[in-house]
Amino acid sequence: MTEVRLAIEPVAAALAARRASGDDLRAIRAGYDGMCKYAGRHDMALLADIEFHVAILRASGNAFLIQLTTLIRTALTLSIGLTNRIAGHTASLRDHEAVLLAIEARDEAGAEGALRAILRESLELMDSLNA
Repeated sequence: MTEVRLAIEPVAAALAARRASGDDLRAIRAGYDGMCKYAGRHDMALLADIEFHVAILRASGNAFLIQLTTLIRTALTLSIGLTNRIAGHTASLRDHEAVLLAIEARDEAGAEGALRAILRESLELMDSLNA
């Protein structure tokens, strides 16, 4: 699932940096703010993390990516929940903030790279289970 996310989400982040409306930017920031607010509560932080990623998909403005929201939400629920348990903590706020700030700055390459880095870390965590 994370490999599928790696194929989809960085591109969505780059498109979001190019196309996000003010409402889209507020939704992405709200997801990030929720992650910060609920950092000590894994269940609530997970929901906010999912909303952060789904908001990026929507902000891409690409109808085909937006149609993947349900699929990505399911993948996020499983993969983020798993990687959070492996890592023993919720997602990196610093890494997610880098995605947010790049999107807000309309930095397509920065947004794509920052989201790709988050997903690569997730892949490494999952690979460590299989080693």
